[in-house]
Amino acid sequence: MKYNFPMTLDRQFKNKLEELHDKYGTEMLTIEGLAPHQLDTCMFFKNFMRTATVADASIDDNANVSSKNINTMINESTKSHTKLLSKNKIYIEMKEEFGKDVADAYLEACVSGALYEHDSHSTSFMPYCFAYSIKPIVEKGLFFIGEMKAKAPKHWDTFNHHILEFISYATNMQAGAVGLPDYFVYAYYFYINDTKNMTKEESEKYRDQKFQEFIFNLNQPYLKGGIQSAYTNVSILDYAHIAKFFMEEKYPDGTDIVTHMDGILDFQKDFMNYIGELRKEKWHTFPVISATLLYEDGNYVDEETFDNVVEHNWKFGFNDINIMTVPEVTSVASCCRMVNNTKELNRDKIFNSIGGSELNVGSTKVVTLNLVRMALLSNGDKTKFLSLVKEHVELLNKFHYCHRKALQKLIDKGLLPLFTHKLMQMSDMFATTGINGVFEATDLFGGIDKLNGAKYTEDGFNFVESMFNLIESVNNETESKYGFIANVEQAPMESGSVKLNKKDRLYFGNALVNEKLGSDCYLYGNQWIPLKEPTSVFNRIKASKLDEACGGGVILHINLGENFQTFEDAKQFTLGLAKAGVKYFSYISLIDICENDHSFFGNTCPICNGKSVSKGIKIVGYLVKQDSYKSERKQELGERQRYTRDEMK
Repeated sequence: MKYNFPMTLDRQFKNKLEELHDKYGTEMLTIEGLAPHQLDTCMFFKNFMRTATVADASIDDNANVSSKNINTMINESTKSHTKLLSKNKIYIEMKEEFGKDVADAYLEACVSGALYEHDSHSTSFMPYCFAYSIKPIVEKGLFFIGEMKAKAPKHWDTFNHHILEFISYATNMQAGAVGLPDYFVYAYYFYINDTKNMTKEESEKYRDQKFQEFIFNLNQPYLKGGIQSAYTNVSILDYAHIAKFFMEEKYPDGTDIVTHMDGILDFQKDFMNYIGELRKEKWHTFPVISATLLYEDGNYVDEETFDNVVEHNWKFGFNDINIMTVPEVTSVASCCRMVNNTKELNRDKIFNSIGGSELNVGSTKVVTLNLVRMALLSNGDKTKFLSLVKEHVELLNKFHYCHRKALQKLIDKGLLPLFTHKLMQMSDMFATTGINGVFEATDLFGGIDKLNGAKYTEDGFNFVESMFNLIESVNNETESKYGFIANVEQAPMESGSVKLNKKDRLYFGNALVNEKLGSDCYLYGNQWIPLKEPTSVFNRIKASKLDEACGGGVILHINLGENFQTFEDAKQFTLGLAKAGVKYFSYISLIDICENDHSFFGNTCPICNGKSVSKGIKIVGYLVKQDSYKSERKQELGERQRYTRDEMK
């Protein structure tokens, strides 16, 4: 197949892509977003106007991009072109560093579906995600802006606007999430200074107005290219984490931050109460909120903060705060990662794309292993399976080396000013090995018992642990071989799990996939046990023992069919999760939404008496309306198992 390439590309790259099209066909290349017709902008426009959602039209389907307008149409139409450019650049880098055979192997692995390169349309141009301490903005203002630099903020209003401008600046130069783990610690300072001469009533009104301003702006599409709200995360910290991370830090007026401990904790509680009430009146997605809580000797050390988080989730029922349980104060839950707070990156850090981070850490890129592909190719031979896993981890780490090299060239030329201004540093960024389809791969090797609800057998646990031990052994070599630290995470794969399933059906044929996995398998699980797989909640909890084998980077989703009956029930079950060793988890509720965007439960809105016209739920960790879901995700939503109170006892 000869492409009519709309740009000048490396000759060997063009030849290889045409060869892959001949080998795998137009449908495979269409899933990858690199079929010849996808490079025709006019054809894209026609398809965009015909489809119901942006996700069903774009090669980069994302439930966060929900508005169909001329801006999104133009933006999405260029992604096949930028993806082509990005792939070409990486191909050249890999060819120069490791030879043509390696460059060919990586390109083919991505096109055929053995690997999944996240946000591949922007790979060669920007890093993936990062969590930033906002201390530099508090101290220096918008020092990184080329024109109209703003000085350090003196009031909460200015501080909020500085943060929003920074988010817009950062999110447009990275592919993934912008984490703000210390937002509340610093916002509190400006709040108390602005309100010191106000009455209690006046100060509370002012506080809530600023919370409202911040949240409404976070959910506006102007932040990220005018097409979507920025993926942002904030953290709720217990006193142990505030004490550890801010013990030597001071506010601009010279006071020690830790002397304001009680006020900061109350401030966080005020935010939780406000956002719960706001969600009733106005559906919104961001910020994603995660709480980081120290757990020792069978109890949460800061019981009051733990109670506040559990009560918030239970009282409002939206369950919009994820909970990270840690045995020592080494990590902060925010986004884009969940890692230990050490001066240098190390292999004990916990990681996650949904939420979690220390102050200043991130990932340059995530490339995910299609474990189902490797299991199907192995045909029951575990040795062959592990050999394929090793081969592909080594290949993707060669990609990471070349990708970081490409980013460094951009940094050296000043094209990634986040690095220039030391807001982001390569030394603070992992290179991530993602995993997808663990459950299905284990099932193919006989490690899943489905007799009374799906669960891992001991052989199944051992199989997965042996795989993770192998991945870790390969990743342990990257620091000495390539100069970066690699980590593993169970990638969310909002759209990737659908694409990999489709590619496997083309690669092996529907008949084989149906025989091995069933005709109802249309996406691969991003949990140890997929959300639509029938099983008890306790089997899901037991499967979380694999968190340790993975080394982090996972989150347990528990879909609730109804809320806990009492706060005490919610508290005791949450304590039970911690006692069972679950590190990071989120309760998920199906939320009704009326035409006025009020959030509630039931058929009739208690505010306006309107009917429920849509549903909202966490898709892979963040709340969105199901209207914006890709069709397969909508189907999965309808098939998810939701647990009743009796099933949670």
